[in-house]
Amino acid sequence: MSYFGPFDAFWAGDVPRHLHLMHLHASQDGEPSFTEKAIAILKKVIAQNSAEEVDVQINKMLSDLNWRSNLMGAVCALLVNDGEKYVPLTWKRLSERTWASPQLVITAAALDKEFRFRALAQLRCNFDLLQENERDQKYLSALWCVLSIKFPDDNEVRSMSGREEIKKLGTEFAEGKMIAEKSWLKEFDHFFPLHPLLTRASKT
Repeated sequence: MSYFGPFDAFWAGDVPRHLHLMHLHASQDGEPSFTEKAIAILKKVIAQNSAEEVDVQINKMLSDLNWRSNLMGAVCALLVNDGEKYVPLTWKRLSERTWASPQLVITAAALDKEFRFRALAQLRCNFDLLQENERDQKYLSALWCVLSIKFPDDNEVRSMSGREEIKKLGTEFAEGKMIAEKSWLKEFDHFFPLHPLLTRASKT
């Protein structure tokens, strides 16, 4: 059975390569890291197939209800030149919640010119969900984490940082939690040079 056409090669050999995408680890000893090996497979599939086929499969990955597919779709969107066209679908999947929220939020931050506006709106409307369940917490925590790093001098971001709910998120980040967000933010531009994360920042 084929799920994502040529991208099914990513799962060959029953190797859980999606786990190597959860955190971005660059090589430390000259040998390719597990993350680099996993992304190399996706790059090869993209290079060997038509843009139309790649587009169909990325849309399927981001539309799927399985977080593993969402994660692979986000990475693929960042590996193609026109990744911006997947912004609406990325936000739609985030609105439905996914365990891959941290990675999809950072993907949106890199691809969406309106990320600041949308992220702030989501936080304002969903403060009451911060204590509801883990999926909501992962989503909102990721939004704040990226906003505070990408737009540190933004007036509204600075104003929001005074809220008790937001202070808690900041403390968790400082105390070493939000590990996925940290690794993706640290290594993002190394792995996804087509869409550097900080170039979307704008002053207000």
